[in-house]
Amino acid sequence: MNIPLYPFQNSIEINKFRTTLISYMGAYGAMQVYLSGDNGSGGSG
Repeated sequence: MNIPLYPFQNSIEINKFRTTLISYMGAYGAMQVYLSGDNGSGGSG
C-alpha cells in the first residue's frame, strides 16, 4: 500500500516558506530601524 506524501511535502514547503518570510520580514524591519536611526531623526539613546 503506497501512501502519497503530497500533504506532508506540502506542509514542509509551507513551513519553510513561512519561516523564510518571517526571517526576511525581521531582517527588513531591523534594517529600517537601523537606517532610520542612522539618519539621526528621532533616534533614542
